Amino acid sequence: ELFSLRKHLPIAKEVLQEVKPSDTTNAQLKKLTRRRKQLVEERKSIANRFGSDLQAEVPDLKATTSSVDNLWFLRFITLRDNLVSLSRLHRNSIESIPYLSFKNVEKIIAWQKDARFTKSIEYISSMLYDDAMRILALKDKIKELEIQIKALIPSSKIATLIQTIPGFAHVSAGSLAGEIVTLERFESEASL
Repeated sequence: ELFSLRKHLPIAKEVLQEVKPSDTTNAQLKKLTRRRKQLVEERKSIANRFGSDLQAEVPDLKATTSSVDNLWFLRFITLRDNLVSLSRLHRNSIESIPYLSFKNVEKIIAWQKDARFTKSIEYISSMLYDDAMRILALKDKIKELEIQIKALIPSSKIATLIQTIPGFAHVSAGSLAGEIVTLERFESEASL
């Protein structure tokens, strides 16, 4: 059967390209940026679910933030593993949250005065807590990956070149360099 393909060899040579060995740095960038993308997607998915559940169970609390994955908001939510207990926190505990502005402290205090919960909060509360903790963990892991990606950029000729294009920061440059792997893979600019 293989010999019957011989007649197609001239066409195949025009279409197919020889695969060259990959650059180690760009291969690392490929793995790191793909992993980062997966974690970002997971974070978005959990944040959407978290926001929906929070809206259904404690809409006034959700209204205190413009985004449920704000660090200060997640840190507030994770101060206690029970959302009802958050309505009884002392002001000092709230003010100890890193990056929490005076304006947001006041929003939380105002929410506490009239905090209302649905009956299902008893079993939903732990799920909301778990989601908030997972979002925080994902944010930390994404940040770690971005640091690794940024550290590899100077070792990648392609990524360094891509960063000279306006709008390409270290993650996008690393991602593109990781997908290209090596310029030798391409016979011409047109095949790139």
